[in-house]
Amino acid sequence: CEIAGERVLRNDGADLTEAFARGAQRALEMALRHECRLAVVKSRSPSCGAGHIYDGSFSKRLCEGDGLWVRLLRRHAIAIMTEETFAKKTEEEIRELLSSQS
Repeated sequence: CEIAGERVLRNDGADLTEAFARGAQRALEMALRHECRLAVVKSRSPSCGAGHIYDGSFSKRLCEGDGLWVRLLRRHAIAIMTEETFAKKTEEEIRELLSSQS
């Protein structure tokens, strides 16, 4: 799936926006319930992409943007880090990030 405009579409054109929105809302509720301050998300995905997502053309081209869940997390001041960024951080850097979120 990719985000095309404001819709989440499968490569056959099926619109999965509502299902993705429900999933993002449920995941946000869980993050808030557990007082999460940092989310490590899958880069480029329509749910979890942070900063760059696939452009909706199904050609593996990227564009600036966030996935649906990441948008919600940002609105609630939860720090975001992709798995790629997380892998490059030291434990100390992550602790510093979390302490700045308090």
